[in-house]
Amino acid sequence: GGRRPPCPGKREVRKLFAKWQVIYADKNSYGFQSAEVLVGIKTKFPNLQLEARIPFELQAKYLSDNCRERYFDTVAKADFEVMFQKHYTFDCRKRCLQSAIDRSDVVMAVWNGQINSTKYAIQYAQNQGKHVIVLPIA
Repeated sequence: GGRRPPCPGKREVRKLFAKWQVIYADKNSYGFQSAEVLVGIKTKFPNLQLEARIPFELQAKYLSDNCRERYFDTVAKADFEVMFQKHYTFDCRKRCLQSAIDRSDVVMAVWNGQINSTKYAIQYAQNQGKHVIVLPIA
C-alpha cells in the first residue's frame, strides 16, 4: 500500500524493464508481445535503456523454433542483458519479475485482461507503490 509516487516525465525515466516469458502450456508467442512493444517504444525514445531480464540460462531451449528466433531477436535489441539465475526453479520467473519491478520507477504492462502472470505483475507493482501503465491488447 502506501501513497503512489507521481508519474515521472519522459526525461526522468531512465530505464524500462521488460520481461521475456512464454506461456508454458502451449509455448506460444504471446509473452513476446510485451517485449516487442517495448522495443518499438525504444525506437521512438532512443535515450531509454531497455534491459532484458532472463529468468534462467536455458529458457530459450524450451521454446518452439519460431519463438526461439523471436526471443533471440528481441533480446539482441536490448541495451543490457541480465541473467537472473543459472538453473530453472519453480519460482524463478516470478522472482525475476519481482526483481525487475522492485528496480523500476514505472512499470509498463501489455495485458489482455486475463488472469495470468501479467495480472500478478500489475498487482505486485501497485502494491509496491509503482506507477503502472497498462497497454491493453485483444
